[in-house]
Amino acid sequence: MTLGSDLRGRRSADAAFQLALSGVQHSSHIFNALADICSHELKRAALRSSFSERIVLQMIEKFAICGVKSPSILQMYHTAGLCLEKKGSSDEFLLDSLKNGDFGLKSDRP
Repeated sequence: MTLGSDLRGRRSADAAFQLALSGVQHSSHIFNALADICSHELKRAALRSSFSERIVLQMIEKFAICGVKSPSILQMYHTAGLCLEKKGSSDEFLLDSLKNGDFGLKSDRP
């Protein structure tokens, strides 16, 4: 899927953030691919102590900046909500907005 690129950890979110800042708008397939990689990484590293709540929150914030609301990104938000729930996050509003697909750039922040 990554064609030899190393996008483990939060690098897929970093790449999406950099693309959004550089003005990429009409290439949602790029953001979808990065969101799929991010979902995989959230599932893979969700319970590691080195993969803190803060890192998960930073990843979803970077995708929110992209402004794309595709099924891949909504699935990634849902996966992030489950990950945060497993890590013991107490912000019910954030968890609900992630799992319901309501999360976005203008959402309330913890």
